[in-house]
Amino acid sequence: MSSFTTSPNPPPNDSSESHPAVPTALSPSLQRGDGPAFELKYLLGDEAAQVEHWARQHMLPDPHGRDGTYATTSLYCDTEALDVFHRRPGFRRNKYRLRRYEAGELIHLERKRRQGDKVRKRREVMPLDQLTLLQSETFDDQQPFAWFLRSLRLRQLRPAARVAYDRTAFHGPGIRLTIDRNLRGERAAEWNLLPLMEGRPLLEGKAVLELKFAGLLPGLFRDLLASLPGQMPGGVSKYRLCLRAEGMTECPNG
Repeated sequence: MSSFTTSPNPPPNDSSESHPAVPTALSPSLQRGDGPAFELKYLLGDEAAQVEHWARQHMLPDPHGRDGTYATTSLYCDTEALDVFHRRPGFRRNKYRLRRYEAGELIHLERKRRQGDKVRKRREVMPLDQLTLLQSETFDDQQPFAWFLRSLRLRQLRPAARVAYDRTAFHGPGIRLTIDRNLRGERAAEWNLLPLMEGRPLLEGKAVLELKFAGLLPGLFRDLLASLPGQMPGGVSKYRLCLRAEGMTECPNG
């Protein structure tokens, strides 16, 4: 686990009033707008250092963490039958997860909806000390995160996997670039978002690059990809990597 320190509750994908001189670091998939947002993922080896060097020259580091780097812990939700993992009808496009940055006191509840490379996210924040509401039979329907609790119950979702990694993030006007390293994970059965100190390695020696933007591929990203010949975008699901590492295999027909 990285040894850097951050503020108690860093929201790396959100804008921050504490950095008024820094343009918003909000992920395009969380911004409101009429056009689609895109996320392209690439699996990198030694090229990760090259990409980070390029990003430090052409973009701004995320204003949270140290030089844009922070630890992330995600708890992925699925049904008892792992319908999300197996991409069964009704569970193919939406993914529900909880995310915690460093040892912060805030939990980010998120629904991620993907269709091809197009992505839309809905996110709300919950105090860490209210995490027990996720397994409670009753809750205040007026809470801003009540939609997430309703979705868990409607879809019968529960904890399935806990994944941790170190993220280095950069942003510019309407764009965001992230590099995830040191991926590790484990199966989960409880609403536990303690930082994962160890866990099963998921991509040893590899890193996941994500390019996030709205509309057409920006020229800046075109220049970056031109310096990475042979790299093609593909699906890199941290949740599926974790379950595969635990010996699970997707059903071929869902």
